[in-house]
Amino acid sequence: MDASHPLRKSIASSTNKE
Repeated sequence: MDASHPLRKSIASSTNKE
């Protein structure tokens, strides 16, 4: 996970939810 990329984290959360 790229903590440096907040946006990436948001996307990862969305993918995890799916």
